[in-house]
Amino acid sequence: MKPMKYTLIFFLYALWIALGTSIFAESSEDELNSVKVIISGSKEAEGGPWGKEDDQKKSFKDVKIFDDINEEHAKNQMKQAAKQFNESFKIFSKAKEDKEKKEQEFSKRVYYFRKTEGNWREKEAKRKEKAILDSIIIKGRRQAITKLIKAMIAIDRIKNRNVISNNVYIDLKASVYREYIKHQFNLKNYNQSADILEKYIGLSETYEQEAQPHKMLAICYEYNQKYAAKYKENNIYQHYKNLKYEHLLRYTELMYGKDSSQYNRVLKKVTQN
Repeated sequence: MKPMKYTLIFFLYALWIALGTSIFAESSEDELNSVKVIISGSKEAEGGPWGKEDDQKKSFKDVKIFDDINEEHAKNQMKQAAKQFNESFKIFSKAKEDKEKKEQEFSKRVYYFRKTEGNWREKEAKRKEKAILDSIIIKGRRQAITKLIKAMIAIDRIKNRNVISNNVYIDLKASVYREYIKHQFNLKNYNQSADILEKYIGLSETYEQEAQPHKMLAICYEYNQKYAAKYKENNIYQHYKNLKYEHLLRYTELMYGKDSSQYNRVLKKVTQN
């Protein structure tokens, strides 16, 4: 029965992604303006775990890091999670390489159109090229997400209390969550992002004190707030509005401090609403 159980879990996770992609990936940048306006001028994460995606990433290559875990089942599941985590990197790195190659190929193209056709034919050709490049990255993200879901399933199979409290376990879990969030957020799957962001900051005080997750949560909650407004769900609207401002304040506090002008500006905005 256990294999069937985990197959069902993976199916539900996969269905979760499919639904999220179709329903929540339609959001435009304009829909998220209010959070971005409130925190305009804020410095973005530079490097570190939330930095640019082409930064060097920490991978779990050395199985010796699991030597202090004696419980065999937990050790095997962590190795499996680490394997899937590292494979997600390889997949997305390959997608970026494929995109760069395709960009070089496109850059060598020369378009010849009749003068009577104006620029629209060239613009349409460029639009199609961009769509192809975007599709390569989107496919890479989705494939990476599949690997990260498998990593999360492996991690969730571990129930041993001593292992769950181990720093290696927490670090691996946080790393898997972080990469999953990055991909879902970039795909504009804000509900999936919010769910794991909440779990991420709940892992320990260390992760709660990272500013970037709170900013991302504020953006996710604003999307849900606007979605609720569209369908006139007033209670849900207010719920997400409160959550948005809670994390927006926390982000500004962590980024600039409570005595900063940025924090006071956000606080004023919150109290006015």
